[in-house]
Amino acid sequence: MMSTSKRRFRARRHAATGRTAALLMIPALAATDVRSQQHTPGEMDGHARYHSEFYSQWLTAEGASCCSDHDCAPIADDRIRTRGEALEVRIGDLWVHVPKQNIRPYQPPDMSSHLCHVGTKVLCFVFGAGL
Repeated sequence: MMSTSKRRFRARRHAATGRTAALLMIPALAATDVRSQQHTPGEMDGHARYHSEFYSQWLTAEGASCCSDHDCAPIADDRIRTRGEALEVRIGDLWVHVPKQNIRPYQPPDMSSHLCHVGTKVLCFVFGAGL
């Protein structure tokens, strides 16, 4: 039979383990929240529509995939601007510079421009046929 002090120790240890697991989940939950703020629901619908046929085939200048199954979506024209020779896109509340090597020569699946990014890091940008 287990003593009362051993039972209390085990109960405290299990409670501490639960708190530790919950604390370890906070960064993952925060990352999910940031990603949901970066892509609008309409953009995520666009990703689902174009991933298998287009985004999954697009490569960066270094030969890596532009998309890891959630990074690409159409981008509205009012979220794209030029500053002199530089291109910027609006991600969330920030205007982010698009490096020239990240502007890819692909044919868009529609008339829209398309952006692949993780947070504020632009992986690929494809001009729409309407620009």
